[in-house]
Amino acid sequence: MLGYLYQCEWALVELAQRWFKDAEATLRMEMLDDIDLLHGSVPVELVQSKHHGGQGEIGSTSADLWRSINSWCDALEILGDAPLPLLRLVTTQQVSAGSLLEKLRADPQTRDVAAALAALEELVVLC
Repeated sequence: MLGYLYQCEWALVELAQRWFKDAEATLRMEMLDDIDLLHGSVPVELVQSKHHGGQGEIGSTSADLWRSINSWCDALEILGDAPLPLLRLVTTQQVSAGSLLEKLRADPQTRDVAAALAALEELVVLC
């Protein structure tokens, strides 16, 4: 139940942040993803929200990450040729040091998409 409440609260935070900049910003829940942020009727961001009651870490092999990737693959299949939305994972967990998620933080100074992709491809080969 806490996870659903967290999802609702996070959706309100997302909408409030966008609405002041974009009066057309809207959102929907549980359609393509936990939270779909829209401009008009076009999904511009898909957000996976993960709530955990206690402390913990999320890393490259965490179930939450792989469930999110699976959800995004399903959503992108539904979207077909539509523009690719930004895909985000929001969690109450700490990101594990050295994980591919650490390379994907929002801060442009530390974000390294190429390194994250290489780490992801390495993991997939190992599976």
